[in-house]
Amino acid sequence: MIDQLSPVERILDRLEGYKERRGELRARCPAHQGNSEDSLSIKEGDDGRALLACHAGCDLHNIVAALGLGVVDLFAHNSSNGSSVKKATKKSRSSSPRSDEKTLSTADLPDGTYWEFTSPVGEVLYMQRHKGAYYQRVGDDLWAKGLDGVTHVIYNLPELIDGIRAGKTVYHFEGPKDVETAREKLGIVAATSGGTTSWRPEFRGFYMGADVVIVPDNDEPGRKYAEGVARDLLEVARSVKTVNLPGLGEAEDLTDWLDAGHTKEEFFSVVEAAKPYRLEDEEPWPDPEVLEVKLPPVDDLDPSLIPDPLRGWVFDTSERMDNAPPDFAAAAAVVVAAALLGRKVGIRPKRHDDWTVIPNVWGGLVGPPSSMKTPALERL
Repeated sequence: MIDQLSPVERILDRLEGYKERRGELRARCPAHQGNSEDSLSIKEGDDGRALLACHAGCDLHNIVAALGLGVVDLFAHNSSNGSSVKKATKKSRSSSPRSDEKTLSTADLPDGTYWEFTSPVGEVLYMQRHKGAYYQRVGDDLWAKGLDGVTHVIYNLPELIDGIRAGKTVYHFEGPKDVETAREKLGIVAATSGGTTSWRPEFRGFYMGADVVIVPDNDEPGRKYAEGVARDLLEVARSVKTVNLPGLGEAEDLTDWLDAGHTKEEFFSVVEAAKPYRLEDEEPWPDPEVLEVKLPPVDDLDPSLIPDPLRGWVFDTSERMDNAPPDFAAAAAVVVAAALLGRKVGIRPKRHDDWTVIPNVWGGLVGPPSSMKTPALERL
């Protein structure tokens, strides 16, 4: 069965043919179907994922779609039980970390609830203290504060990948706490990118072909977060719903809703009644307003500012174009003349220094429509 194949084998199974070249596999890219038999490179990553690169520049999403797969199929997944469960864990410390320490052991981390973010195969990459700092893994039991240089991932990623592959509806929340509440009390496939500023457009690749339900917190940041996620997922998911739970107080979330006595059956009833998300449902843009322009009048061009060799031509050109502003012809002529000089003339602004500046003259014509800007340029 295809689910027993590795990600690379899964790709090769969908190709018409392939060959080995310089330590990697090559095939004809299914997205653009060019003449080259080795336009697509296929390699296996360190974590078992399939790495695809089209040398003609085809987008990854178009490549996997042409193979009848999703981006999630490029990742390895745990085969022991079909899911990788993440639970919040309480960390204790034996002593307070010193302020100058860059690396902490697990025992030295501040007390609190921590959420583990893993690779598709379940390897812990970093974790977040609930409503607090992030710590990246730098050793078996060593952590560094911050995520510099670490690839950000979706929380509960292995289960998300397996759930989409199995055709299950997946639920996206704001924060790991609600993900764990949903998994425990609702028995659903749940994921999150983290807080309201954590979503990245590249995360949408994990949701290719999925049915997604987004459940935001009941506040303005939560609604904006959900809207941004929904807008991105609409490009790749099979369906997207945004569900606002009834009866939530300001800034409350799914956990608060269930703790208030709402039931699992009520939750699914609300999800069922929700309409699919559409861009038209977003708050419309306001009608454009006419801006009152209050700019000072432009001074008339002083002929003495134009070099003698150009002065006659500029005003003659202006008159011949039904008295178009001479400024247009003057600006164009000066810029062209400067281009002819090129690097032949330099300026040394400092008396006792060999620092040389080559002047570059840039020009632009600004004026209302039909004020003869283009004809003035065409005279050169």
